[in-house]
Amino acid sequence: MDYETRVWPFIGRERELRSFRESIHDERTHNYIIHGETGVGKSRLAEECRIIAETSGHSTGQTVPSLDSGIPLCAVAHLIPIPLKFSSPSEVFQASRAEFRKISSEGKRFLLVVDDMNLLDEASAVLISQLLFDKTVFLVGTLPSHAHASLQGASFALQNDDRSLHVELEEFTFHETHAALTAALEGDVEPRSVELLYRKSSGNPLFLREFITGALSRSAMVNRHGLWQLVGDPPVTRHLKDILQKRLEGCSAEAFELLNLLALCQPLSSRDFREEVRELEEKGVIVVTRQGRREVLNLSHPVYADLLRQTLPTFQRQSLLLRQAERTRIHGMRRREDPMRVAEWDLLATGSADPELLLKGIMVARSVDDFSTVLELSEALCRVDDGCTPHLFRGEALYELGRITEAWEVLQKSAARATCDEEITKVVVNQARILAWGVTDSESALQMIDRTKSQVESAKLRLRLDAARASVLVSFGLHQSALDMLAQVDLDSDEQAGILGLCAKATALIAVGQVEKGLALGQEAYGRRVSYDDPVGVPHPAHYLVPVIFGLAESGRLNEAYETAEYAWDDASADEAPGPQAWLAVTLSRYAMLLGMPLTARRWAEQGASLARRHSLRGTLRIALSRAVEAAAVLGDTKDAEEAMREESPLPTWGIYRPELALDAVWVRVACGDLPSALAKLNTAIIEARDQGNIASESRLLLEAVRLGDTSYAGRLAEIADATDGWFMGVYADYARAKVENAPERLLEICDSLEDAGATLLAAEAAASAASAWRRMGRVRPATSADIRMASLAKQCQGADTPALMSPEMTSSLTKREMEIALLAAPGLSSIEIAERARISRKTVDNHLQKIYVKLGISDRRSLRRAIEEGRGSGPSASPS
Repeated sequence: MDYETRVWPFIGRERELRSFRESIHDERTHNYIIHGETGVGKSRLAEECRIIAETSGHSTGQTVPSLDSGIPLCAVAHLIPIPLKFSSPSEVFQASRAEFRKISSEGKRFLLVVDDMNLLDEASAVLISQLLFDKTVFLVGTLPSHAHASLQGASFALQNDDRSLHVELEEFTFHETHAALTAALEGDVEPRSVELLYRKSSGNPLFLREFITGALSRSAMVNRHGLWQLVGDPPVTRHLKDILQKRLEGCSAEAFELLNLLALCQPLSSRDFREEVRELEEKGVIVVTRQGRREVLNLSHPVYADLLRQTLPTFQRQSLLLRQAERTRIHGMRRREDPMRVAEWDLLATGSADPELLLKGIMVARSVDDFSTVLELSEALCRVDDGCTPHLFRGEALYELGRITEAWEVLQKSAARATCDEEITKVVVNQARILAWGVTDSESALQMIDRTKSQVESAKLRLRLDAARASVLVSFGLHQSALDMLAQVDLDSDEQAGILGLCAKATALIAVGQVEKGLALGQEAYGRRVSYDDPVGVPHPAHYLVPVIFGLAESGRLNEAYETAEYAWDDASADEAPGPQAWLAVTLSRYAMLLGMPLTARRWAEQGASLARRHSLRGTLRIALSRAVEAAAVLGDTKDAEEAMREESPLPTWGIYRPELALDAVWVRVACGDLPSALAKLNTAIIEARDQGNIASESRLLLEAVRLGDTSYAGRLAEIADATDGWFMGVYADYARAKVENAPERLLEICDSLEDAGATLLAAEAAASAASAWRRMGRVRPATSADIRMASLAKQCQGADTPALMSPEMTSSLTKREMEIALLAAPGLSSIEIAERARISRKTVDNHLQKIYVKLGISDRRSLRRAIEEGRGSGPSASPS
């Protein structure tokens, strides 16, 4: 497909289009003015408005740029040819009105599009104003944000009266960016690539298109495993260069120098550039923000920095960097980040920097988890200092950036140069992380920690090694072992040990069923981590949100857990930390499944797999593939599920939810119709979870068995609920008990609770179980009502296909179409409204409703609403706190 020449899909802007539809039918409104920065889609929105107007029967036309033509009325001459004999404005107006009305539909205003109103000549602007006031035309105009101040005369008046409707068009949000990319590429895009393109384009639709066009032309955007991925930097296209060049026409030499300096060194203080700031602000290429008493300058868009750096000669680049470094030194390097920035500038300009300054810069960069800068500065420091510390920083940065093999080699060098117990401990803690999370070799990680602990004398360092050991145990799902070990140590006696140990302890507590205590500890651990100033050997802050996410979910706050995981993903993405990114992707996949979103779960799993493959994270790849298989199987896609299973088979089992990895094989067997084999596989996994003391995973696996029709585990679920404080663990037990007791009212109450918690698929299955229970009791009407409730919930579950939704007992008396009509009629929609949504005639709707009334034994819509309400639990909801 030729992506360069095809018209990109129109995404979003529903609010703006809705306001346009209202305004064109409102005779009190004369203008619809679209404001926005270059590239946000003003012209495209105006064109969509024109299409809508034509569809509604309006005649339409568009002006041409005329400001510099020197020909009066040039903008509209092609629409209404006016003989030169007309000399007075009145005659011109009369003739123009006659021409426009002749080419307009009867009773409808002519829609006139004026793209770039700042380029409209004065005579045309005056004429259009008269035609608007006369209600002959309706104006849709676009106006660049930076051009508003330059409007004068009639052009200014044209958009400044109280009969104009103004809309400010913003850049795409992240989700709109993802939707635009998916539609344009006709396939899903991995979230990491969406994140990178979103940051690079700032959501600007034009820039986004140019980046994609350039990336495709250079094979920097490829489709792997059915997922579009960015595998290189998207090149800056000729069109983008032309946009910036046009914006900068007429800039002074001093302003250009400031732009180049910002491209290299932003953000900068405005104190030395007052005149240049005024000039560049008017052109819209810089933004000025206030930080306390300080005014800070940045380029208005990230792409401008790329463009300016590409055209900057080497000598000028060096000169600008060195002058800015010297300027910062003169001001005393008072800001915390100044040593890091000056070290970077010196390094970029000359290839070297003062070793003491490099070390200070590394410490600043490490404290804010800027691993790319840590790596850059530590590599420079290693060239002049071959000691343990430079190699330690470099090795840790390589690991955090996903370069595991290089990281291990560098840390080996650091270990060989360690001269004291503290240096040895720091190196070993980092090496143990690589062995546990990168290589997934728990035995070697634990042996290394134990060997080092036997050699160091400091109680503080031994405590840190204990905390590191607990983290390794938790990463392999050995939660009770970790808790037993941590019970013997005082985590409050050392700050770093406390941060490492609290995170492990929080995760383990939640896993064994002490959810509230674990959640509180997880929140404390995260708070300590983000405020910790010396984080060498301590994982990225996003890692510390994992127990928080786990605890929120188990306490019944699924939506909050998912949103927290998205927040953590954003943080890890911003810091370009692929290890935490990959782990958070599989975490998001887990909770998307619990939320009843298998398509979303599959997408996150594939993202996790993509990152894990790229950075050789074998354990995370195993989990990601397992999640992808489970989601594909629940969607009924056994072909893709089996293909992913073949890739995952040689990989190690690992992770805090390790017993749950069996769910991939379970759901593939279910999808293939082999329920006995699926239950046998589940039983093995349940035993494994119980042996490990992983109550959270055991209860999830027990629930899966109940979902598949085996209620023999209801007693064990009740035991877990009695011994733990996890909200979901209690609801799982209630669900199993209600199924055993054939209690439809209780099942509907559980359905309400699950829906409130966000577990939509489980709620749908609970409603389906209630319908089956009612039907076994011969109660057709409440059974049908529960079926309708199930159908309403199942529609939200992205095509999930589970046995609980297809039980033979659930053959509802309503057909699929009747179910759809009932769901539309119950909220109070009229037959005409239902007909429009269902795309059938009103008569057909009424016929369906009569059949529904007969089958349910009712007579009207009010009774239908009551019947459906019977499908909702009548008891108090056990909502999560």
